[in-house]
Amino acid sequence: MSLTTFLQESFAAEAHDGWQCTPERKLFTPQIAKELGFSPRVDVLLEHENLGKRIWIEFEVSRADPAANHIKYAVGHFFAATSCEDIFLSMVSNHITSGRANLGASTVMLMRHLGVSAFQTPLLPAFGAVQIKELNHLTSSELQTRSIDIAGEMRRALTITTPAFQLKSDEVYYAGNEFEVCLNARQWNADISRPANAARWGKRTCRYFVYDGQSKIFAPCKFCAFIPIAYWGRASLSKPSARSSVMTVPDYCALDQSALKFDGGNAQTHLRNRLGFDANDLQRFPAKTEFLEWLSNHSAQVRVHRDGPVILTATRSA
Repeated sequence: MSLTTFLQESFAAEAHDGWQCTPERKLFTPQIAKELGFSPRVDVLLEHENLGKRIWIEFEVSRADPAANHIKYAVGHFFAATSCEDIFLSMVSNHITSGRANLGASTVMLMRHLGVSAFQTPLLPAFGAVQIKELNHLTSSELQTRSIDIAGEMRRALTITTPAFQLKSDEVYYAGNEFEVCLNARQWNADISRPANAARWGKRTCRYFVYDGQSKIFAPCKFCAFIPIAYWGRASLSKPSARSSVMTVPDYCALDQSALKFDGGNAQTHLRNRLGFDANDLQRFPAKTEFLEWLSNHSAQVRVHRDGPVILTATRSA
């Protein structure tokens, strides 16, 4: 048994609260499959009859090209537009390298621009690349003994694909993956350099900060943990979305004034528990000097909480 087969069976057994789970569900109708000459399947389909919602899930355990399934789903949408209640979700393990995971995550953003409801999130983030490789070669009985939190994986799938807040015409979601979190960090640093945005932001007390190791920059955790998505013409390629999936300072300030549960505690809990980020005390953080320099450069916008800063970093293996 492969890890994917184990996950398919486990998701089917775990589904509850009105959700039904079907493994190996075909993406295309027989007619479209005949016209295209291929008929891809998703690993599992979650359906909720009362909500009318369907989540097409791919488990990317060790695929060489993790964006291939994204493209297959987008092709299906191109030839027969999916419903606004149809959602594509790629769950990516740590056995897939950062670059390839980022390719999948950026393909998700392209799919959104084409009007497709699409997301990417970690699969079994508590397990490193070597552990995933080992799990993928175990028998079903052996996998049963490995403390794989299927309920947690199911909760992540449902949480990532469900809006957390509403902001005007946008739906605001939890950031689904490291790539989106780091794009938000870069956006904060770009936005705050503009006087109008700096004035909107003011000076805020922060305890949790995200570190983007590629860009060597930091940003407030709460800003990085959410993304607004506007699906303009969600089910039609003739009206693609004009919004990129990043938080902005104007969006953040508007949300901060209107959403009661939009807080730093939810943000850091999400990054740590759902996306697998590590929390680092500043004194033991390798890039301490860089953080202090960044903080000095943004002293007009950020004051550190009296309990001291905590730096959140992604744990994905390169």
